[in-house]
Amino acid sequence: FINVTVKVPLNADPGDHQAAVVVTHTTKQDANSGLSIVSRVAALFIITVPGDIVQQGSITALEPQHYLNWFFPVSLYLSAHNTGTVHMDPLGTITIRNVFGIPVDEIAVKDWYILRNSSRQRDFAWSPLFALGYYRATTSLTSFDNQPLSSVSAGFWVIPLLPVLILLLLIGAAALAYATSR
Repeated sequence: FINVTVKVPLNADPGDHQAAVVVTHTTKQDANSGLSIVSRVAALFIITVPGDIVQQGSITALEPQHYLNWFFPVSLYLSAHNTGTVHMDPLGTITIRNVFGIPVDEIAVKDWYILRNSSRQRDFAWSPLFALGYYRATTSLTSFDNQPLSSVSAGFWVIPLLPVLILLLLIGAAALAYATSR
């Protein structure tokens, strides 16, 4: 364990500031060749200076990797922009609904941090056991002490290639068998 003390300057701007403590250890392997191994470990910190902070940000987009998906998983990209002076940590769910608007699955959104004055994108994968047809993904997220964030949604199609091909082959075989039996 290493104790770290942070002394914030009196004139520091309110809001988040980032810092890191880096510990380096060098081990000499061979005195004749001069080779050595350098190991480094870093611990990152987000330090919030109290004062007149701004908690402001939004979810900017939810987009599927492909509008038409032949295979699973379906990749979804969620983008957020933080315009505030403290970090944003969106928390909640992405709800997947079928063509009738019935929820069929939820994807948890957690462990995601967007630092002050920055944008980030995160990938999510939806892996249903089976899906066929049109689906809509919609966000329901909060941040900044449980304040709701703007909801975004995206639609996409899922047509699994292998089951559809097997079904078409079965229909073709049945039609051929029917035609030859006449």
